[in-house]
Amino acid sequence: MLLTLSGPGGSGKTTALAWLMQLGGLSRFLPLPSLTTRPPRPTDLRGEYEYISDVEFDELKRRGKFAWTVQPHNTHRYGTLKTYIEAALQPNGDVFVAILVPEVVSTLFATLPTEKHTSILPIYLWIDDEAQLRSRLTRRKDSAKDIQARLEQMPRENKLSSALSVDFFRVDATQPPNLVCSTILRHYLDRLAAAKPH
Repeated sequence: MLLTLSGPGGSGKTTALAWLMQLGGLSRFLPLPSLTTRPPRPTDLRGEYEYISDVEFDELKRRGKFAWTVQPHNTHRYGTLKTYIEAALQPNGDVFVAILVPEVVSTLFATLPTEKHTSILPIYLWIDDEAQLRSRLTRRKDSAKDIQARLEQMPRENKLSSALSVDFFRVDATQPPNLVCSTILRHYLDRLAAAKPH
């Protein structure tokens, strides 16, 4: 299964992924790596990103290896390899978690056969509290310019998540991380129960 996490910058996507990765049980939650041209951040999780040069990124793109690419904030580029998506959708009991912008989740659904759609669980971490978002971005040491850009993008991203053809499961990202993850797990377990033959 592929669980996607979307939401404004600072909504807690990486935090949610970290919590999910720590869980034991029947399923392992693993990051679906994104390739990126940006340098590593101290908050990046092991396996969340593969860091490559612009030249390497361009070559992979030229060879058609990416399922999608994005360049949020017109800075560094991100992409996910087609082979990673194919592996994530194999029924092996693992749950791969991808942090994706809402438009890419829409692209994912549009490019996959309909029978694969039940193997994707799209989650949107909703936050519209500007003060709380500013506090989170400040704690993670984003620059003043980046903080302002993310605050300005928050309403647009929230609106877009409702406008796309994807039925995101909306999770209140203003809650503590353990409650956010409990809600995500509930959606995951509901999806598993719905997929079982009756």
